[in-house]
Amino acid sequence: MSVDRDRRIANSARSRAMVLAPMVVMSLAFLADMAGAMNAEDAVPPPAAAGQAQPSTASPLAGMRDFLAAFGIGESSLARAKDGQPVDQEDEELLVRLLDRVSALQPADIADWAETPPAWRSYWEQPAALRGRLFAIEGRLRDAQAADVTPELAARSGISRYYICTVADELGLTYSVYARRIPAAWSPRIPEGDRVRVSGIFMKWSGGSPDSPQPLLVTDRPAWFPDNLLGRLGMDCALLDDVPVGGKSQTGAGGDEPTGLERFFLTGRDREAFYQMLAAAGRARPGELYEQARRELEKSGTPVFPVVKLFNEPASQLGRLVLLYGTARRIEKIEVQDADIRRRFGITHYYSIYLFTQDSQNNPLVCCVRELPPGIPLGEGPRYATDLAVAAFFYKTWGYRPERASSDTGSPTPWQLAPLLIGREALPLAKADSRNTAALTGIFITGLLLVVLLVWLWVWVVSRRDRAALSELRRRIGGTSAAATTSGGETSDEPNAAGRAEGDSPERPPDDSIAEM
Repeated sequence: MSVDRDRRIANSARSRAMVLAPMVVMSLAFLADMAGAMNAEDAVPPPAAAGQAQPSTASPLAGMRDFLAAFGIGESSLARAKDGQPVDQEDEELLVRLLDRVSALQPADIADWAETPPAWRSYWEQPAALRGRLFAIEGRLRDAQAADVTPELAARSGISRYYICTVADELGLTYSVYARRIPAAWSPRIPEGDRVRVSGIFMKWSGGSPDSPQPLLVTDRPAWFPDNLLGRLGMDCALLDDVPVGGKSQTGAGGDEPTGLERFFLTGRDREAFYQMLAAAGRARPGELYEQARRELEKSGTPVFPVVKLFNEPASQLGRLVLLYGTARRIEKIEVQDADIRRRFGITHYYSIYLFTQDSQNNPLVCCVRELPPGIPLGEGPRYATDLAVAAFFYKTWGYRPERASSDTGSPTPWQLAPLLIGREALPLAKADSRNTAALTGIFITGLLLVVLLVWLWVWVVSRRDRAALSELRRRIGGTSAAATTSGGETSDEPNAAGRAEGDSPERPPDDSIAEM
């Protein structure tokens, strides 16, 4: 890879480095007041401890049916569903109750309880065997339409709208998926043909025939895998709606909006998005994110990515892949203690890098990566520095406390804000005193040859001019001598006064005659 070459390009841009608008790096003391009695220093883990801060919430219940029964949705309630026809008012009562309950499921519950799709045709005559069970299906989105709940039911349930999605799998089977939410990016245009995954409760047959049944599944929100790099790496991009970027996230069914200082930390609300993005980055091939980000930089015509956008325009940068060159002043290894995360994603640890770029005005960008280059030590402090390139996806604005100086024994340092990014790896850059020796040698030799060429050209021009002047001088001297001979009317075979015989070269005239000419 051409990391060193690109590092030189980045260095050449120093004189053109963008003057960063006043970054949002400030004391957040006033936000602590908004957080009430919350002890923020104890409540907020480093970026890495998101999994540790949220213990696994997997239910001790045996399965989905037990979960529903615990909330009063037993077999008798499920049996009221009318198979083979659209949802009517009576079905809607059951539907809304299921929508309410399915939104309370945690990712660990879904991972434990979701079943692979059965041979649907064999259950056409016995749908009761499927009701209340959770199935995970994949397919392509065909349509999504909003439907309003009847006013009376909406007043009682707190759910005023749901969405009816049509999903077709690879076998040609069509599913009716009733969802409490859909990804915000599906409005105003439905991304027809995009890949989706649905973990939904079977409620009934919405139509079809014994040869082509149409299951009706109830879910909180379809997982969405658009045709972009994150989607191809297997991240559910619908989860980005849960990330509070710029202080706000999409209102969802699973909890309250983060407020005040909380929105700058990793919480249970966006924990799943954080680890899914980290897992997706880990699925990339070594160097894949770097090469992709470098190509995008080349297309944009800029040598380095301007980090000002990550500080001042976070909402527009969510999920964007960027390439950063800088100096790491702090690298720490984070052990993931949450058994749920370790089991579902295989993530046992990752690294937090505090990276300072040339245009970040001494403010760090925090990069969480799965791997470090061999030989790069962990550390921090005024004498710790290592040059790195990191290709990573922007995640959110994160609140942190800077390290306190060793001489500082006063109050805790104020909260500051930094862009938080997620990538696969960091790549090493050569040290300043040995960076790309071959290239520097080539530049030196080329420069030396150019100097020699210029000197040769100068000598050639000067010598040519001198020869021309000498020829002109000789021509004039010769013309003067011929004129004198003609005026004397005779020639002599005797040597001239200087003793020169005919045919000898003329002597150089006195210096004063050259000066006159």
